[in-house]
Amino acid sequence: GDTGARGDGAPRATGDFGHRELSQPHQAQLWIEHEWPRPELLLPPPLRARRRSAMVGQVLIHNPARSALTRAAADVGRALSALRHPHTPELTTAEGYSIDVAVVQPRVQRGERRVAIEIDGPSHFLTGPGGERLPSGATRLKRRQLRALGWTVLPIPTHEWPRGARRRQAYVAEKLALIRLNACVS
Repeated sequence: GDTGARGDGAPRATGDFGHRELSQPHQAQLWIEHEWPRPELLLPPPLRARRRSAMVGQVLIHNPARSALTRAAADVGRALSALRHPHTPELTTAEGYSIDVAVVQPRVQRGERRVAIEIDGPSHFLTGPGGERLPSGATRLKRRQLRALGWTVLPIPTHEWPRGARRRQAYVAEKLALIRLNACVS
């Protein structure tokens, strides 16, 4: 595949960029389109499509740390099922963002409510001056752009994730109550 790197992480001099180099301009295009509406600055549709594909491709690249997050997402899914919340694991949005667990709930008057549950492991955080965990720039950008795209973002840091199914279900229920997401009645 096209890795876009010489082996040292640097892009090839030919301009044949990899997923990461192409996905970052896509994120800038999302910002221009949804947060700073300046349509005259948008790239032509074929170039935008290539950059979106690169962003989706970057999501699909195997990452060993991802398996632990996938297990945590499965645990969140089990807790949501127990709470009677239909959900979709590993949803890729039309814009190319991967959402760990998505909950889409119909509303009577204003369309649907879309909740992006993001499982945030250690790589999503930086250590602040007082030792506190602060979301990284990439994590903050993704959250902000998902909000601009109409999603409510519900982060679940893995360092807060309790042990045991009942505790996890209570934790998820508490988080959902914070954003006022009610259980679906079948």
